[in-house]
Amino acid sequence: MSDINNLFSDPSPGSDNKTGKNRNHLKQLDQSDQQKDNVEKSTANDDKELGNNRSGHKIKGRYVLIAVLLVIGATFLGYYATKAVIIKNITVDGQYFSNQKDIIAAARVPMNVAPDSINFLKIIKNVEKLPYVKEAYIRVVPPTTLHIHVIERKPIAMLVNGANKMYVDADGVKLPIINGKAVDAPLLYGFQATGAGDTLKSDRFHEVSNFLTDANKHDLAGMTISELGFSKKEGIVALSQDNGVKLIFGKQDFNERLSYWDAFYKQVIPRKGIDKFLSVDLRYKGQIVTHEL
Repeated sequence: MSDINNLFSDPSPGSDNKTGKNRNHLKQLDQSDQQKDNVEKSTANDDKELGNNRSGHKIKGRYVLIAVLLVIGATFLGYYATKAVIIKNITVDGQYFSNQKDIIAAARVPMNVAPDSINFLKIIKNVEKLPYVKEAYIRVVPPTTLHIHVIERKPIAMLVNGANKMYVDADGVKLPIINGKAVDAPLLYGFQATGAGDTLKSDRFHEVSNFLTDANKHDLAGMTISELGFSKKEGIVALSQDNGVKLIFGKQDFNERLSYWDAFYKQVIPRKGIDKFLSVDLRYKGQIVTHEL
């Protein structure tokens, strides 16, 4: 990135109102000189070879028989082992937002039956219907346990629409707020905050999701951006944690623009103070445009 001083330029006259919280990774055969010996040896060798062939066939046949018996034995052992397992307990792990009792209730696992009597796919689908469960996995732990492992969705923002509030993940899935399990996530305005389990699929949210995914790679962004929204004209617009300074990131190249903000915050803010700025526009290649008080 060019020298930080070259990134900033004063705007043309005009002003903005200062905003607050706007919530792949050998054998060789020896021969004697006597023909008789040759004939005898040849005959003897032929007999020996015939005997060896017969013996070889017997050995091979024995191995085949052993292999077949092993397969049959394993099949029966597996069958009886399965029959010996009777599901009586359910354990769960991987959950934070989801309640263990809710997961077990949603799974609807039939009890006191053998695993081959259980529809595992149906159980997985049942569990994945819970708002916070993104993926569910099941395994049998002999002799009596069925274990459910879940991977939960992670909120990237809190939707705020009037008095309604709800988390949302990178896929746009709306997630209910769970008492006692708060998430440090920026406030997101301009989207409906009702309908847990519903999915935001608009182009507007896709841009917001891309921005927040990139912002999570920048520690500073997570610490300094408190609220954001999306406008047709300016794209991603955020407010700084301190003083509510308007930050304009636009609609693309978010990693680059977030790096501009990192540099600005580390090099300029300590000298001038954040309270001296009304807005910081990061949309332009090689420069940052600021509006100051």
